[in-house]
Amino acid sequence: MHKRSMARLIFNDSQMFCSEIKKIAVRVVPIECELFPPSATITEAERVAAVKTKAAALLDSAMFLRGEPDVMGRTSNFAHRALKTICLAPYYSNTTKSLRQYLEFQAYVPYRSLVLVAAIVHSVLCTYKKYGHDKSVLLNAEEVHEAYNNLFNLISNVSHDKYHSQKLDNMLKGWVKIGMTGYAIKTAQEAEQKDWAVVLD
Repeated sequence: MHKRSMARLIFNDSQMFCSEIKKIAVRVVPIECELFPPSATITEAERVAAVKTKAAALLDSAMFLRGEPDVMGRTSNFAHRALKTICLAPYYSNTTKSLRQYLEFQAYVPYRSLVLVAAIVHSVLCTYKKYGHDKSVLLNAEEVHEAYNNLFNLISNVSHDKYHSQKLDNMLKGWVKIGMTGYAIKTAQEAEQKDWAVVLD
C-alpha cells in the first residue's frame, strides 16, 4: 500500500480541489487586485477597457505575485495579499477538509501549494484581461499546468537567493501562524494513526 498525504492526492488527482480554489479566487482577486474601473469612466466600453488594462498590467512581469516592498525597499515575491487570502481560505479553514491537520502544512505553506494558488490567480486574471469582467469559464487544465510550471520555476529562483528565500519562508511561516490559530496540532504518531488512515480509505 502506498501512503500518500491528502495534499498529494489533491494536487495530483483532483480537479475538484482546483475548482474550489478558483471559486475563492474569483471572489478575492477583483477586490485585492482592485479590478475596478476609475470613477471617470462613463461608458461600458471604457469601464471594460480600464479593467482589461489593469489585469494586463498585473500579468506583465508577474506583478500579481508582488507584495509591498520590505523595509529595505526590496521586492517581496509571492507576497501579494490576494495570494495570502486565497491560501488561508482552503488550506487553513475550520472545515474537516482543511489541510492544516496535515503535518506538512503546519510549519509553513508548502511552495507547491502557494504556486497552485498563484497559477489559478493567473487564470482568473487572464479572464479579466480577455473579457474585462469575471466570466464563468471552467479551469483550463493545460493553461493552469503551464502557468504552474512557469511559476514553480520562479519560486525555485527565489529559493536559491539567500535573502529572498529566507524572507519568503518567514512570510509563509507567518501565514501558518494565522491559519493555525485555535487548532490543536497532533503529534506525528497521532497523524499517522488517524489522519493518514482516513485519507487512504
